[in-house]
Amino acid sequence: MDTEPVVDLSNYSSLPRFEDGSIDYTNADHAPVLMCFVQHLGKILLLKRKNGRWDVITGYIDRPQPLKEKALDGLAEDLGLEENQIKRFVFVAPYDYVDAATGKTWTSYPALSEVKKKPEIPLDGEYTEAVWIRPSEVVEYMTVPGLEATLLKILS
Repeated sequence: MDTEPVVDLSNYSSLPRFEDGSIDYTNADHAPVLMCFVQHLGKILLLKRKNGRWDVITGYIDRPQPLKEKALDGLAEDLGLEENQIKRFVFVAPYDYVDAATGKTWTSYPALSEVKKKPEIPLDGEYTEAVWIRPSEVVEYMTVPGLEATLLKILS
């Protein structure tokens, strides 16, 4: 999918909003999220969160905006990357998965951002560690639910 899709958020119109107008999914049983994988020379960046789980750049899709714009927002916020540092984006069809621990259904919108140069990774409290791995190595890490399946989808 080479276009920049915008997620239809009309199903979430009854949910509360934060002061900035973004949707508050805190108590929702379903939420759409962007999972943005960062790739450099065939390796994928994993970031260890404070909870001990490995993740990628993620974020609730809490306002209508193109997925590329949402991905760029996350890359800028978490890694300090700008659009001119990205070689290409790839987006694939979203899919649902249920987190067995919480019962919450997540609609994952997978994205891959291939960077031109390996960035310095700020470890500022949200992330405690960062590693670049071959995709086949993801099974060796305790990741957030759905990450491995999403990685397979984005790379196929």
